[in-house]
Amino acid sequence: MTGERDEATSLRSRRRQEGDATLRHDQFFNRSDSVVTTHETANANTIAMIAPLSTVRKVVLPSAQNRRQIGVRRYAGAASSVTAIPPRDARRPRGNRGVGLARFRQPTDSSASMARPTIHAARVVKSVTDTQQQIVVRTPVEAVAPNPVHTRWAYPLIGVSFLVLTAIVVATIFTASRFGAIKRPYARVPSDAEQVESRIDFDGVERFRADGEFLFVTIRNPQLSLLAWFMFRKEQDIVPLRYTDVYPNVTPAQQQVRGQRQMIGAQQAAEYAALSKLGYPIELVPGEIVVDQLVCLQANDDGTACVQEAPSAQVLQPDDELVRVDGVDIKVVDDLAPILKEHEPGDMIEVQYERAGVDGLQTGTIELIASPEDPTRTIIGFVPLDTTRVGTAPFEIGYSTEGIGGPSAGLAFTLTIIDELTPGELTGDQTVAVTGTIDIAGNVGAIGGLAQKASAVMQTGAKYFLVPASQSDDDIAQARANVHGEVEIIPVATLDEALAALTRLGGNADEIGTPGKDFKPTS
Repeated sequence: MTGERDEATSLRSRRRQEGDATLRHDQFFNRSDSVVTTHETANANTIAMIAPLSTVRKVVLPSAQNRRQIGVRRYAGAASSVTAIPPRDARRPRGNRGVGLARFRQPTDSSASMARPTIHAARVVKSVTDTQQQIVVRTPVEAVAPNPVHTRWAYPLIGVSFLVLTAIVVATIFTASRFGAIKRPYARVPSDAEQVESRIDFDGVERFRADGEFLFVTIRNPQLSLLAWFMFRKEQDIVPLRYTDVYPNVTPAQQQVRGQRQMIGAQQAAEYAALSKLGYPIELVPGEIVVDQLVCLQANDDGTACVQEAPSAQVLQPDDELVRVDGVDIKVVDDLAPILKEHEPGDMIEVQYERAGVDGLQTGTIELIASPEDPTRTIIGFVPLDTTRVGTAPFEIGYSTEGIGGPSAGLAFTLTIIDELTPGELTGDQTVAVTGTIDIAGNVGAIGGLAQKASAVMQTGAKYFLVPASQSDDDIAQARANVHGEVEIIPVATLDEALAALTRLGGNADEIGTPGKDFKPTS
């Protein structure tokens, strides 16, 4: 009996322990607030701990609606904690790396904002709702026929558009044919009117600063596109040019060197004209022999172009520097006279010269001709550039003219030097624009692009513009038309006329005197 009671007691004890274990199992693994099973927990933990990243299989993610309904939880890392996915509007922003990894993991089934910066193993949720997808049913839209009024206007508009397009193509072809004849179209356009005083330096002499100022004026000859040439070719202050108009018988490099030579000549002539006007002692010395232009034997009816040039044009070009003629070395223009005196028109003579942009000494043979002005005099057939320069001066004058070429600033330099070396206001305390060449005798010479320079002056706000009286009547009339009465165009033929014009504007030109006679250099 005692053995039977002990056996019964042992059996009840084992059943109670099994019941407790079963209860603990149910309480631990079968909670009502989770859909995760024991098998799934073990499987997920196993994957997270031992599986390499390459073995993580793509999972089917629940839709946003299903996550809100069933509260899906996800593995949050290597630890055993489980974190519920918050609503979309409460998600934390992800970095660029997280976005990239999200698209790498689930390129079609998930959005980038659902990924974390590192790839984690996820639990597999086995549920019918996990595989469901939202299906949006759209109501078909009934097609609507176009308005007949719109249809009636459509065809005429298409026809007009076609005609306009055809006209543009035809005009382009027509313009291109004319454009091709120009080769490289250029235009003469206004550039700028700049202060002269800041470009001149004096050394060893007292300088009188003035409130008024002189401006020198520049123009440009830029190359134009086809469209720009077609649009602006008829503007008053823009003149279309051909390549030969911009570079007559010279290359661009040669033209640049020539402009620099002309600028140096203008500075030397301006210095001599100004200082001699003020009574300073100054001397000139002749310079090298440089070709300025070739002699024209016959011009066209309008006198605007040369039809027949001298035979020298077959050998020489503007800006060539002669160094030897008929085997004799030459340095100045006066060296040519005794050589040519030994020859007659029609004789062939050898010349040697230097050309800008070409290495070495060049040699050619030229047929001599009689001078058109004096048939008894034999000439080579070119007009020399004035290369005379100041030899001895009481003090040094420096010029800053980088990027500027040509002789047209000569008169502006002359007036500025006089103004800076004398007290008072030569301009009458005003801004005066000036253009025109100057020679050592004080004569003002014509320049190119007067109409464009007048436009540049108007844009600066200057009210007065001194121009060469030797310009043609058409040039002066066009210049006045371009300024629309806002600028007074004042033609002058000499330095004295320019000073008299400034006196009428309120300047003190009649009081400058000759301070150079008593000049003593400063220490």
